[in-house]
Amino acid sequence: MHDPITIIGCAVGIIGCIVGVATFAAASLTRAQEDGKLMEKVDYLVRGLDEMKQDTKSHNASIEKTFAEHTRNITDLLARVKNLEKEVFHESR
Repeated sequence: MHDPITIIGCAVGIIGCIVGVATFAAASLTRAQEDGKLMEKVDYLVRGLDEMKQDTKSHNASIEKTFAEHTRNITDLLARVKNLEKEVFHESR
């Protein structure tokens, strides 16, 4: 038969292996959970940036529309002022 110390050593070794595998599995699950949380945060930030991009695009389009309208108005006003100057000062510019 086997020596009791050998049996105890073998049992401790087996228990140590089981504890090691369980620790590794728990750490892997924790790591996967942390990675999932990190990916959710990254996704949240990306969605926020996409929304900001859309808002910026629509704001820029609005500014461009206003700018074009103002440009037309200024051009029209300049033409009207030149016509008035011709009328008032009888100039032929």
